[in-house]
Amino acid sequence: ADFPRVLCACRRIATWAEERGAPATRLAFMQACALADPSDTASALTVAQLARELGQHARAESWFRHTIRISRGRDWEPYVWAYVGLGVLYIRSGNLPAAQAMMDRALRTAEHKRLRHLAGVAHHHLFHLATETGRIRDAYTHVRRALEAYRGGHAALPGLASDVGRFWLTLGEPGRALPLFLQAQVVIADTNVRAMVTANVARAAADLGAVERYERARRDALDLVASAQGRARMGETYASLAYADLAVGDWPRAEAMARAALEIAIAAGEAEVRMIAESQIQAARAGRAASDHSEATEGPVLAREAERLGLDLAHALTPPAPLA
Repeated sequence: ADFPRVLCACRRIATWAEERGAPATRLAFMQACALADPSDTASALTVAQLARELGQHARAESWFRHTIRISRGRDWEPYVWAYVGLGVLYIRSGNLPAAQAMMDRALRTAEHKRLRHLAGVAHHHLFHLATETGRIRDAYTHVRRALEAYRGGHAALPGLASDVGRFWLTLGEPGRALPLFLQAQVVIADTNVRAMVTANVARAAADLGAVERYERARRDALDLVASAQGRARMGETYASLAYADLAVGDWPRAEAMARAALEIAIAAGEAEVRMIAESQIQAARAGRAASDHSEATEGPVLAREAERLGLDLAHALTPPAPLA
């Protein structure tokens, strides 16, 4: 007889924990909700996502797969989100073939069920996977399709723009990347993500030799880190700051940022960030710059497509002018 009241209490405590910046407490009570109602797809998906962001990969994988089981054939949005979640989990742990399989499945289902926004999410992550394997033409195709799916001021647009800018940094195009970072930085609400984008502003500025902008963005990124809830994306933020510090030749600061990134990557099981941080520490100790520049090259045709994408992303991020 008390079951509904207990479930309501768990949800209220989970909401309270979210408002207080206590992700571990929120996870505990969301899991209680999901266990109390095993058919609740929304609670199961939230548990999986929270566990992933807290670096609990085995727990996250188990709950993503549970979400797939209970949503198959009846609740397609959480079904697709769970495949996307598994894909992100595998990207962060360095298992790219598994990530590709999960994202392909998410895209096929989203397209078949006409879930346009989720097809955009899948294309967004498939862009990242294409860049990891040097398939630039495929990467830009996925950006274009994600942009089409995200039209109309979608909340995921700033993240897409930031990810494209991050890829352009690896191609040695900081001048092309910086405007996207600056626009995305203004409209991103999540503190952790805004810290990461601001760190990329610092890195692009350092690569361009704009020392004052680098210093200002570096300070802003660290201030955002200090006010963030949890450690989601923080390893990437510190790694970007380490690249910026290396670019201006500040070896002590670079090593400190790389060590912070390494600590988070080890705790969260983020293989890619861990590898980057270890190479940055070696570079800082040797007193030399380091980069993650891709061996792939665009060529003139893809460079023109990149310029068009940059303009289209900038246009999509620009809010409409108020009516007179």
